[in-house]
Amino acid sequence: MTPLDKQIERLLLEANLYRMRGNLVLAEETCRKALSLKPQDPSLLEFLGDLQAAQGDVDSARATYKTALSLKPGDPTLEEKSLGWSSRRRRKPPLDLESPRQPPVPRPETKNPSSGGAQWLA
Repeated sequence: MTPLDKQIERLLLEANLYRMRGNLVLAEETCRKALSLKPQDPSLLEFLGDLQAAQGDVDSARATYKTALSLKPGDPTLEEKSLGWSSRRRRKPPLDLESPRQPPVPRPETKNPSSGGAQWLA
């Protein structure tokens, strides 16, 4: 492993640690440092695209994936990411926390043998 490869690996480990800790801004900055050392690396570009997508910058992410795909033509993962999420991988819409919750639907009545009367199930 060359000294340059070691430096890139260290930066990627650092970026991934930031990502795991939820600091996507520092993760992206660190990934960009690694890319400055090896700008034509499709794996680094894919990681940058993933970080951009995780921050909600989908347009930048798609452009980054397309750049990576131009360096690694035919890669199925990059092809899918550069086109956006297909319908089979589309994320569920976020929960609408602002809308009031609907009351639960009552369950049908059943007889409670011990009390002899009808009761609602809890």
